[in-house]
Amino acid sequence: KVDVVPDTSEINVGVIVEKASSSNEAKRLLDEKNNAIVEALKKAGVKKEDIRTDQYSLSPNYQDPTRSSAQTYTGSVSIHIETKEKNKVGQLTTIAQQAGANQIYGVNFKIGDMSSYKAEARKLAIQDAKEQAKKLAKETGIKLGKIINVSEYSSPEQPPYQTFAKAEVSSDLQIQPIPSIEPGKDTITTSVTLVYEVR
Repeated sequence: KVDVVPDTSEINVGVIVEKASSSNEAKRLLDEKNNAIVEALKKAGVKKEDIRTDQYSLSPNYQDPTRSSAQTYTGSVSIHIETKEKNKVGQLTTIAQQAGANQIYGVNFKIGDMSSYKAEARKLAIQDAKEQAKKLAKETGIKLGKIINVSEYSSPEQPPYQTFAKAEVSSDLQIQPIPSIEPGKDTITTSVTLVYEVR
C-alpha cells in the first residue's frame, strides 16, 4: 500500500437570494453576488478555468393555493473552486464568504493522477509477494521455478472525500477567523498473487 496526501482541493460555495420582488430582481441580486465572488477569487490568484458557476436557478414563491401569481422569487447559484494550493483552502473559503457567499457546501480533497501511485503500490506488492514466496520455499524445502501466473487486485478509486457538510452563513454575523482545513491522506492498496513453478 502507498499513503498519499491528496494534491487537489475542491471548494463548493453558493448564494441563495430570497424574497425578491420579481424574477428580474432575483436575477440581478444573484448575478451581483456571483460576479463579486468570482472576481474576489480571481484577485486571490485562482485561475479562471478553476472556477465554475453551476446550478443557477430562479423560482417563484406562491402564497395562494391557486398559484396564479408569484408573491416573491428565490434565486440560487453554486460556485465550484479547484486549487492545488492546499494551504489556501481556508483562505479561499473565507474570501468567498466575504464576497457574498451565504452557503458553504463543503470542501473535497482528491488525488489528481492515481496512475503513478498505483504503479508504486503494484511494485511494492510484487516485491513483498516474492519475499514471502522465498520464505515459504525455504521453510518447506521447495525449490521455486519461474513465475507462471500473476493476478492483481487494486482498491477501487476513492471518490473525493468531504471535510465538512453544508453550512449556511448569516450575513449579519461577523466573519470568523480563517479555518484550518487539512487534507489528511489517502491509502492506495494493491494485492498481488504470484504462481510459481515448483521444481
